[in-house]
Amino acid sequence: MIKTYIDGTAVLRDKGSVKIGKNINSRSTAEFVVYDETGVGSYSKSMPVQIRKTFFPPFYNLLFGGFIDHVKSVRVPNNTVIYHTIKCTGNTYLADKRLAGYSASGATAGTT
Repeated sequence: MIKTYIDGTAVLRDKGSVKIGKNINSRSTAEFVVYDETGVGSYSKSMPVQIRKTFFPPFYNLLFGGFIDHVKSVRVPNNTVIYHTIKCTGNTYLADKRLAGYSASGATAGTT
């Protein structure tokens, strides 16, 4: 069984919707569809995602770990059900965040 967690909470996935891409020298990606029966689920960019397999208990193997990059939600007409198509990037997203250096030579502290 493959389980999907968003922000630490297990979510119901559409059967067969998981696509994981692992490439050398580039980001890993994942895409899946969340079936939200109650229509109250809300997912946004940068929420943590884990996709785990539980085929041989008690071993839990991480298939994908990363963050949400894009969400597209579609509500089923005349119903509360929402399908959320979620695209994710791997944990290298954290390493890609860069700090911008600032140097203020010739200025005193507290002034710009």
